[in-house]
Amino acid sequence: MEHRCSKRNPFQHSIVVDSPGLGLTSTNSGDISLGGMFLHAEGVNFPLDAPVFVAFDIPAGTHHSDFGLEAMVVRKATSGVGLMFLEMETGIRRALQSALYGTPTFSPVLGEIQ
Repeated sequence: MEHRCSKRNPFQHSIVVDSPGLGLTSTNSGDISLGGMFLHAEGVNFPLDAPVFVAFDIPAGTHHSDFGLEAMVVRKATSGVGLMFLEMETGIRRALQSALYGTPTFSPVLGEIQ
């Protein structure tokens, strides 16, 4: 059973990862959500619980939204690693939400609705 707060989207894009001890690594992602992403990192040994910084862009219509986020390695698999995004500023979280799911609607009673 998965315990996710947001929907995962397929996301096959180039990602730059900065990891203490490993330095800069270029890899590809498999999916992304507001909570994190999966990286195809075969041959790269990211330690479990390691802090990393990921840089990527998300195509959004005629432009791209660039993101640089702090994350932590929370899952290791033979094909890669699962990252959990760490604390994001509200504006960055809203920009990521908009890039992933479109602009959310707002209800004064219910708050943001996807």
